[in-house]
Amino acid sequence: GENPVNIEKSTEPQVLIVHTHATECYLSEDRDYYTESDLSRTTDNSKNMVAIGNIIENKLNSAGIKTLHDKTAHDYPSYSGSYSRSKKTIEKYLAEHPSIKVVIDLHRDSIGNAGGNKTKPIVNINGKKSAQVMLVMGCGANLSGHENWQKNMIFAVKYQQTMEVLYPGLARGI
Repeated sequence: GENPVNIEKSTEPQVLIVHTHATECYLSEDRDYYTESDLSRTTDNSKNMVAIGNIIENKLNSAGIKTLHDKTAHDYPSYSGSYSRSKKTIEKYLAEHPSIKVVIDLHRDSIGNAGGNKTKPIVNINGKKSAQVMLVMGCGANLSGHENWQKNMIFAVKYQQTMEVLYPGLARGI
């Protein structure tokens, strides 16, 4: 089938990484329980989603895929309104760099079960524990301003399928 996004090696940016919720973070140690004192957010960019964004940025740039990484904490000091603030940041980058084909808004999932406890969606990849990846896509006819949702969905499905082939169990449902 047709590939809706053609990422290419170029001197022009192809990918933008942003953080609507930059302060989201993971547990600092590997254990199967949470306590009241465990932070779910931090402004320390070495421990929050900015750190994960740095890894992705470096991997993509090393592969020749020019990637920009905006480290703005759109959720600090106020969580409320973070999506509208990140939208403005994305629009600014797209206006300045029309070559951008993919925008990644990187989040840490927080899953609670019926008992009010949190669960960790992890998978073992080549002997290492990894957080599973979920791609969240907006779709449907009533998405004003999202006329390309079908191309985005095709891209997400192909991305998810590639993850599943290379690293079985890494990708969760879209």
